[in-house]
Amino acid sequence: MRHSVDVQSPHCQSTSISKAGKSPKEQQRYLCTNSECPKKHSYFIMLSVLGKMK
Repeated sequence: MRHSVDVQSPHCQSTSISKAGKSPKEQQRYLCTNSECPKKHSYFIMLSVLGKMK
C-alpha cells in the first residue's frame, strides 16, 4: 500500500518541491523548486510526518 503525503515548503508554503535524497539519519530530504521561495536552495525534512507512516 502506498501512502500520499502533502509536502509544503516550510519557508514559502509552496507545494512545488522535489525529493532530494536522504539525510545521514535516512530521513527523506526535500528541496523547494518555487522560484519565488527565499530559501529555494535549502533542504528540509518534514518532521511533522516522521513516525506517522508505517
